[in-house]
Amino acid sequence: MSVPVYFQPHLDEKIKKIRALDFKIGNHGESFVFITDIHWDTSEKHSFDLIRYVQNRCNAKKIFSGGDIACSNGDDGQTLEQFLPEVEPFLEYVRSVGMEHYMVVGNHDTNNNSGKNRFALTEAQLYALFMGKNDQNEHTYYCVDNKAMKIRYIILDDSREYAWTEDQAAWLRERITELTPDWTVLCFAHISYLIHMNDYYNFYLGEEAKPVVETLDSVYGKGATIAGFITGHIHRDVCKYSEKGYPIITTCCDADEQSDCWGGLKMTRRTRTEHCFDVIHIDTAERKLHFTRIGAGGDREFDY
Repeated sequence: MSVPVYFQPHLDEKIKKIRALDFKIGNHGESFVFITDIHWDTSEKHSFDLIRYVQNRCNAKKIFSGGDIACSNGDDGQTLEQFLPEVEPFLEYVRSVGMEHYMVVGNHDTNNNSGKNRFALTEAQLYALFMGKNDQNEHTYYCVDNKAMKIRYIILDDSREYAWTEDQAAWLRERITELTPDWTVLCFAHISYLIHMNDYYNFYLGEEAKPVVETLDSVYGKGATIAGFITGHIHRDVCKYSEKGYPIITTCCDADEQSDCWGGLKMTRRTRTEHCFDVIHIDTAERKLHFTRIGAGGDREFDY
């Protein structure tokens, strides 16, 4: 394990806060790591060593990735064999150290730019590459339960315009309504808010995300408690609340070379701002989400 020396004071400070939240929340919640838009080829590649360091000292054992491990966007004529070297080193590393890692598929991970002569991975290929044993239905959407804490994590696929189907919507409705209100549900996908390219502070709900939010709204109050919808994609820290009152949250990208391309955080290599991820606590008693930031950016807190 290699933690850069310039991260050490920052990590020690953040771990104190994370452990205090671990103690405070106790048996009425859970914590986990959320990291998104890793873009491995343009990263300093320390983030998962940092995550292991935190995990060895705190309660957060699960890792949820919000998509975009890759940087490709469907270059003309690119084959699967040409695409795999972008993602396989990352996946091999995560699996070699035995991390409990659950992945959302991002638009870059499909190797598709929606144009002619572009090579796109099928759902079966995406499942085989990224999901592995984490899924029971061989789709790129699935759920992970903590039955003791009555918390369900739902991973959705809105990574490309044809990914969201009525089958996925029906599956999502069933996964929420089959639970009782004392269960808490947290949903993950890649895309929620988008930004206008000429106005970095003008956010709007993307077409890929609208049916997800509509589906969540349709079952709000009819089963488990919906605590939030967490995504990445726009490389920004953003939150707005749905009409039903749960937060729709994005987290900044982990790759320092990609961070400020859409007006995001300034991230500088060989400083503690070269990476970015959150340790998230779900407090089911106080109905809060605590986001403790490791790296660039600041801590956040949301009610639900």
